[in-house]
Amino acid sequence: MNALFRAERGRILSNYAQLFGGLLIGLLVTRMLLGAGEQLFGVYITITVGMGVSIMLTELMRMGFVPVLGASVFQGKVVDIPEFRDDLFAAFVISICAAILGAGTMVLLGVWLLSDLASPALERAAWTFLWLRIAMMGAIVSLTPAMAVLLVSGRQPLFNFFLFLERLSEFAGVAIPLWLLTGANYSEADRLAQIGIGIAALTVATYLVATVAAFAPGPEFRPRLRMPRPSVIRLMLKRIGWSSLQTISMNMYVRLDVLIVAAFLGPVGTVALGVAIRLMGYVRQATIGLVNGLDATFANLHGQKRRKRGQDDEGRETSLRLLAMSTSLQGGVVFQLGVLLLMLREDIVQLWIGDLLGGAGLASSVNEIAALSSLMIIGIGFRSLNLGWMTAMTGSGNARHFTPWLLPGALGNVVILLAWAYLWPKTFSVMSVGWVFLALQAITHVFIIPIVSARSFNCKVLHLVRPLLLPLILAAVTCGVALGLKALLADLPKGWNAVGVVIAVSAGFALSLLMTLRQRPT
Repeated sequence: MNALFRAERGRILSNYAQLFGGLLIGLLVTRMLLGAGEQLFGVYITITVGMGVSIMLTELMRMGFVPVLGASVFQGKVVDIPEFRDDLFAAFVISICAAILGAGTMVLLGVWLLSDLASPALERAAWTFLWLRIAMMGAIVSLTPAMAVLLVSGRQPLFNFFLFLERLSEFAGVAIPLWLLTGANYSEADRLAQIGIGIAALTVATYLVATVAAFAPGPEFRPRLRMPRPSVIRLMLKRIGWSSLQTISMNMYVRLDVLIVAAFLGPVGTVALGVAIRLMGYVRQATIGLVNGLDATFANLHGQKRRKRGQDDEGRETSLRLLAMSTSLQGGVVFQLGVLLLMLREDIVQLWIGDLLGGAGLASSVNEIAALSSLMIIGIGFRSLNLGWMTAMTGSGNARHFTPWLLPGALGNVVILLAWAYLWPKTFSVMSVGWVFLALQAITHVFIIPIVSARSFNCKVLHLVRPLLLPLILAAVTCGVALGLKALLADLPKGWNAVGVVIAVSAGFALSLLMTLRQRPT
């Protein structure tokens, strides 16, 4: 058990390294895109966020493949080699079919969204960008099984390294046209096409190298080219079907919100929501970074339990201890990051992109973006606290226990926003998106999911939520200290207040992380 917990700590630390690297890149990319022009930023956000089919499909495929592939692996070694290789080939067959389906979906969305842009040149560039995204999506989705191999074989640091290279590809694809291709005649349309070419080429290359690395340890990690068994296909599709409700529901919140705001509020609303989604995404990424790979660990444990025919009380105890550690870490991240973002929301937006918004005539949007971000951060925080439980259930092959409870909230979000926009258009704004999002996330993830999770793990709700108590107390102390420092530094320049808050939150987070990781597994 000690070896397993040491491996989990290594997984978590590598996740953090990838997280902070991606966080920095995301901040820089958003700022560069806004500086390149409002229309370019709007089209980029609409295509990458509004039509993020590749992200949705890769998450969906991964959640479906990991429980099946991970059940044949234990402690980094393939226990049942023929079964694993056959399952892996079946995963590739499903992924290629999913890539074809995704390409068709993106073309249909493009016909709907890109037919009424400001100029013919921008429309042509947007379609070029979209076709490049389709090619990139096809490669990423088709090679998803290779990334799943890295996860289930315990090579989480290498998996994270390639995820970081993917984010670095986005940064390089944006930076090279804007920094090096500096011709005076380049328009926003030209820049958009150049950015699409750079990101697609670098990202596809990254996934090809990742595939080679996944198969490198030996033939037992490579697919066997033989007709996949129908039973395996059905099992994977069943896992994907249940997991799809989780991915679809979250993407319906974010993707459809962008489309609704773009349709009813125009570019200004799209920019405001796009920035708020970026800030909200950092809270989600923080917790995803913590649980990324946890499904593979639970898949390995579930496969071991299956081989022991369910007689594995030690394995159940290990699972619950791992879950407690993950929940405590998530609480530390969510609560501390929430304190930071809520106390410095205006300062962060102003420092990050305030000058760019002012130059675009959107200076009045800073406070609105900050307020919208607060609502969405709280909402995503509720969901993030449940993420470890949902990931563990997915890895154990029990996604069906919780995913049906996610879709009603996502559908309700779309229905409420559309009804609001059509029936009371004068009161509809980007803040409407934030309030609806917050309310539905609270109903789903504060009340419903904890009860469902406790039933799935055959334990009491109190056992699941108890690990959140210490991080919550530390966050309350951090908030008090931060407010005290802000009052103490009130007479100094405004930036010193922010420094005081950052110091308090950093200390609170470090203490929460240290106390959690020092917990003994036995």
